[in-house]
Amino acid sequence: MERAWRRHRVLRNGRRDPRLLASRRGKAIVLSHAIVDPVALAAGEELDIPDDLKAPADTEHYIVQFDHRVSARERLQLQQEGIQVSHYVPYSAFAVKVTPGQLERLRNMEGVRAVVPYHPYFKLSREILEYLLGGQDAVALNRVKRGYFRVMLFAEPGAPDGLHQAGFRATEVGAVDSRIIMRVQCSPDRVAELAAVESVGWIEPEIPCRALNDLAVGRVRAGVLRLPDLDFRGDGVIVNVTDTGVDFGHPAFAWDPSQPTSTGVNTRIVYYGVRTNTPTSDGLPGDSDGHGSHVAGTILGNGALSETVFKAPGSGEAPYPADAFAGIAPNALLVMLEDFNSYSPSQQVETAYAHGARISNNSWGNSQYEYSTLSAEFDALVRDADPATPGNQAYIMFFAAGNDGAGNRDGTGGQAGTVGSPGNAKNVITVGALEQPRRADNLADAFEETDSDWELAWFSSRGPVTPTDERVKPDIVAPGSYVLSVQSHDTRPDDLRDEPLPQRDYRYGNVDSGTNYAFFSGTSMATPVAAGAGALIYQYLTNHLGKPPSPALMKAALVAG
Repeated sequence: MERAWRRHRVLRNGRRDPRLLASRRGKAIVLSHAIVDPVALAAGEELDIPDDLKAPADTEHYIVQFDHRVSARERLQLQQEGIQVSHYVPYSAFAVKVTPGQLERLRNMEGVRAVVPYHPYFKLSREILEYLLGGQDAVALNRVKRGYFRVMLFAEPGAPDGLHQAGFRATEVGAVDSRIIMRVQCSPDRVAELAAVESVGWIEPEIPCRALNDLAVGRVRAGVLRLPDLDFRGDGVIVNVTDTGVDFGHPAFAWDPSQPTSTGVNTRIVYYGVRTNTPTSDGLPGDSDGHGSHVAGTILGNGALSETVFKAPGSGEAPYPADAFAGIAPNALLVMLEDFNSYSPSQQVETAYAHGARISNNSWGNSQYEYSTLSAEFDALVRDADPATPGNQAYIMFFAAGNDGAGNRDGTGGQAGTVGSPGNAKNVITVGALEQPRRADNLADAFEETDSDWELAWFSSRGPVTPTDERVKPDIVAPGSYVLSVQSHDTRPDDLRDEPLPQRDYRYGNVDSGTNYAFFSGTSMATPVAAGAGALIYQYLTNHLGKPPSPALMKAALVAG
């Protein structure tokens, strides 16, 4: 069946099957929006790139592809010729910088199949191409018109100088494997000029991240995934949640729920980070949104005040036991960083890691449906959360897939390529949402969202990543419809209808969660279920093997079930 893709412009030369070309077997050069067939290229079939997005004849930047799999040996071979190597390009290729005298030697080098100019077209995200080529996608066009961009430079000395010399206002905001990321503010009419700067390798509009529970409100009986061995409840495991904050006075996060709790008093919150003077944070600890408390409760809430829930369809009849709605790892500890837009990726990870967190839950992202600078930053941080310390400090990160799947209510269909950034990063564990069999009737469409325990939730974003990046995402799925977890006392989701997307916690029919717990739906809610299970796996493997699991092992264990 033909996939229903969101709009992606993919240029290619030649007539070979694009699906074959986009795979390693196709032996093509595969970029975000172009597939270069070296066989067709040798026969004179060029890519049909608009003239104003072609590289000039005197460009210094090229893609060199070898006729075999590349390794450190080929990189060294290029460097010994004085050629600067920036990064790997799929498949069997590198992005390089050469002088005019080196170019001919590069083309004649043993094992080289193709040498292609690094055209400005290759540097542009989907939204920017939509803008420059006269597209009609209003969301994409508006993102470009804002005039704020994230620019990843080639890995070379003095790379930022080219931006400044061309008159662009640019500020460094991060780096990935020696490739500097800059924030550039400029008129959208200058984007093609920005792409023409030689040291620029990639440009995308800056897209603020958001909590991924747009459908607002659902439940998961967190204890359902707890390991049967009662010794494993997350003891000794510290989990980071970067979100909207947490209700630190809720007894679900206390050591002793019968006693008062607050920051620093009878609490399992070992660190609460909140930043001031940022556009998206009020600088005050707490959770006036409710999203972060719900997420944290699913991971490590102790179930306190479960008996105050009146009606939880699918969980039996009230009165409920005192810990009925405990989280997956109810003895784990929490590092809360309030407001994901207030921290850069490196600030977030380095802060959480320094306070003992080795697992991170991120129920947020943006709707950039391709591998972005944000994706690249988090990929690097999974490998090494603390670059200042010798060796790699591995860090396990869970991300929500997003709620843009637009599938059918029976779990079929949907929009391919809707997993946002940074959930589409390679090394993170990306989580989609399943339905839960609650058979709720408080809203008109509630039953269809809660009539199964195996159907993919209609809203859950679908993969693969893009037509040219066919990695499977999400990596796993977990219950994400009508998940029941902690309600921040600063919110009242049960009183709000908020059409056209009413709160799933709306008090009506067979749904009445009281004021201490709430039902939420979204991949935001599925992600902490997986992260909580990850905390139990982390505890088990650390205790029994004497060594914590790597991010790759954690992903493999969860995928294998």
